[in-house]
Amino acid sequence: MKINLKYSFAIILVVVIVACSPKVKTTTTAPAPVTDPIILARITEGKSIYESNCNKCHALFNPGKFTETEWTKYLNVMAPKAKVSNEQKDAIYAYLSNNAKHKN
Repeated sequence: MKINLKYSFAIILVVVIVACSPKVKTTTTAPAPVTDPIILARITEGKSIYESNCNKCHALFNPGKFTETEWTKYLNVMAPKAKVSNEQKDAIYAYLSNNAKHKN
């Protein structure tokens, strides 16, 4: 069987181009873990408030279900209904945003 030189060269060229082309990253990089004790305390406080107040009316959502932007929208609607203070709302947001879904 005789191999066409032009055909072989074309195949080799395609393989080289594909192998050398830039790779597209598909992984999501999560933010670095929080290590500041003051911020950690605020996140812990927010988790506690979230768990003790928000489940009075509905099941709790996994914080990773929504992005930080989505959580902001939901908290602005729900905080007045739950009668939490702005300080409590901020603590809840600290917890939810720290554990929120991250966009690619």
